[in-house]
Amino acid sequence: MKHISFRFAICVSALLATTSFGAHAQSASASSATSAFPATSQAYQREPFQITLVSPLGMNGLHAGRTVNTVSLNLLAGYAAGVKGVELGGLLNVDLDSVQGLQAAGLGNLVGGPAQGAQLAGLTNITVGSVQGAQVAGLLNYQGSAPHVAATTQVAGLANVTPGKIQGVQVAGLLNVARTVKGLQLAPVNIADSVAGASIGILSLVRHGYHRAEVWTSEALTTNAAYKMGASHQFYNIIAVGAQPFGDKFRWGLGYGFGTEIAPTNRLTLSVDVLSFQVNEKKGWTKQLNLLNQLRPMLGWRLSPTGRTTLLVGPTLNVMVSTYRTSESSPYGSRLGGRHLELFNETHGRTNTRAWLGLNAGLRF
Repeated sequence: MKHISFRFAICVSALLATTSFGAHAQSASASSATSAFPATSQAYQREPFQITLVSPLGMNGLHAGRTVNTVSLNLLAGYAAGVKGVELGGLLNVDLDSVQGLQAAGLGNLVGGPAQGAQLAGLTNITVGSVQGAQVAGLLNYQGSAPHVAATTQVAGLANVTPGKIQGVQVAGLLNVARTVKGLQLAPVNIADSVAGASIGILSLVRHGYHRAEVWTSEALTTNAAYKMGASHQFYNIIAVGAQPFGDKFRWGLGYGFGTEIAPTNRLTLSVDVLSFQVNEKKGWTKQLNLLNQLRPMLGWRLSPTGRTTLLVGPTLNVMVSTYRTSESSPYGSRLGGRHLELFNETHGRTNTRAWLGLNAGLRF
């Protein structure tokens, strides 16, 4: 019977907290437009200390939603108007209005308005208003938009989401999303409308960022095309495809890389790209390791001072690392590139490593 009563109390408490939070989050977010942290301007009562098992089973009882606490200890899940100090939760902290100080929970922190200070959670931090300070979560950080953008650091195991502006840093294990970024995005995938700073990852999709197409020819893969994308010319990602349709046999490659570009004058550019192609020795996919790694410093000349079309030329350092061989009796390694200006050619075990210098020329659009 005690177990049934305890479970019933948890369900009722969670329902009360969720209903109140959902009903007031929108009004709290709207009031934050005129006051950065509105909790002090509301008719809330202040308590120096409170302890709760699961709201409303705590010292503030049914008045928890109208109370701002200085020190709040929630053994399982707690609910309050706000915190100006420290809030610790075994599972969940829910605050209707705003938080100033430190907020930490085993699972999550939910705030209906802005937050200032640090939010730490095992799974997720969700703040309807802006965050000034830091959000650190094992899974997800979310902060809403606000008219006044404060410095924010978001660190998450999976994703950071900011539908408005963020000034600061987003670091995630998988994904960063923001409308406008002033600072740094660092994750495998970054999505933004515009970035003033850097967006570094495997794939950075910035609507008003750096977008270029490029075609070139070289002694290795004779026909190549690439798409470059990123927040700016300072750092961009490259997706490329290349082919050797002529010669001793057909080869093609799928590549990925990154690079940077500077423009000393209106028409002169200098870019440095690092690319890695998996080279396929026939029309299908070659399962063995067959990587063509390239360092490409490229000198460019814009056809017009304000245009994008640029003539490109530059040397290439090629390093081929391969475990491919045509038959059981043949040596390891691809014959791509022939023996042009070969620097070394060594085989250790089943891996052949070969390096040579080359030349490439092309166009950037």
